[in-house]
Amino acid sequence: MKRLLDFIKKLLGQSSSESGFTLIELLVVIAIIGVLMVGTLVALNPVAQINKSKDANAKGKMDQAITAVQAYFTGNNSTYPANKAAVAGTGLDLTVWPQDSTNTDFAYTVKTASCTGGTCPSAVISFPLLFGPSGQVYCWRAYAGIPVTGDPQSVAAASCTAP
Repeated sequence: MKRLLDFIKKLLGQSSSESGFTLIELLVVIAIIGVLMVGTLVALNPVAQINKSKDANAKGKMDQAITAVQAYFTGNNSTYPANKAAVAGTGLDLTVWPQDSTNTDFAYTVKTASCTGGTCPSAVISFPLLFGPSGQVYCWRAYAGIPVTGDPQSVAAASCTAP
């Protein structure tokens, strides 16, 4: 008990009969600092934070792709571009087709179906999410120029298909 009181006195700057810290005292302080650092790393989860930021960056790129595809639809007699190359680099504010954080192009599919008054094209843009449940993609779908699901959203990969 006396050693503990002497240790506290040393921390507070009060003098004691002994000078310096013992090896045990130093090891206890180092162990406490180590436990606090591990607790902080677990609470912050840096890998998850990095993946969230990569997903947010990809979502911003997807907004650009959506805008370019919709601009193409509006300017080309209500048809979607046949492929990614048809929209990238065509002066529609999209110089190259966007990629996700793994340098993989966003998926793009287009389909044309019969509907009342002729044909109704549909388009889908998606990319896999790094953060969240496995198998989730960020998906945008449109049918005849109108987004099916509103804003893009996170869905299971199997449900991200052309309407």
